[in-house]
Amino acid sequence: MSTTVVIGGGVIGLSCAHELARRGERVIVLDGEKPGAASSASGGWVVPTFSGPLPAPGVIRSVLPSMLRRASPFFLNPLALPELTGWLLSFWRHSNARDYARGLEAVAALNRRTMALYDALQQDGVSFEMHRSGVLFAYLDRAHAAHLLEDLDRLEPYGYRHPEMLGADDLHDLEPALGPEVAAGLLVEIERHVRPETLLDGLRQRLVQLGADLRAGVAVTGVRRRNGTALSVDTSHGSLAGDRFLIAAGVWSGVVARRCGFTLPVQAAKGYCVTAPSAAPLFHRPIYLSGARIVCSPFHGASRIAGWLELSGINPQVDAYRIDAMT
Repeated sequence: MSTTVVIGGGVIGLSCAHELARRGERVIVLDGEKPGAASSASGGWVVPTFSGPLPAPGVIRSVLPSMLRRASPFFLNPLALPELTGWLLSFWRHSNARDYARGLEAVAALNRRTMALYDALQQDGVSFEMHRSGVLFAYLDRAHAAHLLEDLDRLEPYGYRHPEMLGADDLHDLEPALGPEVAAGLLVEIERHVRPETLLDGLRQRLVQLGADLRAGVAVTGVRRRNGTALSVDTSHGSLAGDRFLIAAGVWSGVVARRCGFTLPVQAAKGYCVTAPSAAPLFHRPIYLSGARIVCSPFHGASRIAGWLELSGINPQVDAYRIDAMT
């Protein structure tokens, strides 16, 4: 039996570990001091509707004037400009209709089996909170809602139907929590959302049942190679050998990859969320507030508001290979 060492215990690392263990692989998962913290702090949306890449036609014009303001939903830390220059230039080059369409179709194809795979997780015994109530997209004007309709037209080959544009009255009937400024919206009923921390807990429990070795509080500090092949990783708890090494370390994946001898273009970004415990959710279904770029997720006994994107870079000289450093 071969051994795969998974570096990172967020949703991607645990999902990969689960599939490997399910196939009979011996799996060791190395996680930081705050297991899965970054994955937990999200809205938990399972939304192939959002297959469109972030670089898009007009996005530079719409976000550039405000991206240096701290209160902007898309904030660029000026101190990170030297590090981010190359990434920003690439972002600018790809903010066109052709590259956007290609990215949309590529991610949509990748998402073709997403819902079925979540169902398969539950069928395999992974217990987690999942809702099938769709997502309500709310807009302050009909023009912005029309952009989502264009994306959904492109997604028809992947199983998406064209939803009806909703006016203010219909929207407020569906979701009384919306303010009077909301003028248009779309209800995409095929979408789902999960409570991320329950998914992480469910994956960990199932991995233990499958015999996987989960090691929390283990920091990867380096990689030992011979003739271009990784043989072992150095960790805060000693050296660990393996037949394969799977990097799923979030924003530190690029740093770990360089130690393995290749480049992985991963750009660090920060997001924020607030979870309010409540006997009844503050809203009936997940809502995307387009103007503020904020998502609202109702869970059992709580409501979560998440959003904001801050590009702040990372300092590879500070705690460089701790896989939990940015969580």
